[in-house]
Amino acid sequence: MNWIVSLMSGEESCSIAKVGDREIEVFCSPRADRALAKRDQALIVEVRLSFGCLVRKEVRFLELSAAENAIEVNERLRLLVTTFVPSVCEIGATEQAVASPRPREFTPKWVRIDHAKGRWIGDYGL
Repeated sequence: MNWIVSLMSGEESCSIAKVGDREIEVFCSPRADRALAKRDQALIVEVRLSFGCLVRKEVRFLELSAAENAIEVNERLRLLVTTFVPSVCEIGATEQAVASPRPREFTPKWVRIDHAKGRWIGDYGL
């Protein structure tokens, strides 16, 4: 569904982003669609999976005008899928990006985005 149509209908929108041979469903709440419509530039949603002592997943929202390797979801939204491995297993360890030996296993199947109380909120599933 086009994000403009969902904005007018009040329904959650769904877009598809392609990462290699995989597709990621990107769902936006009506609040997120309204907030995206007000933006002058695209929002970059970084989906991060960190491996270290524990596996940690998080969604970050970046205000950069352009990001290398960001995938266009639609006119207002870009997706950046990143895998990190800490240099050592300790609290506060620095992280460095690594190329996944099997990126297919670490690509999310879906990303869900909302905007509430002036903040972006996100989640994803593998």
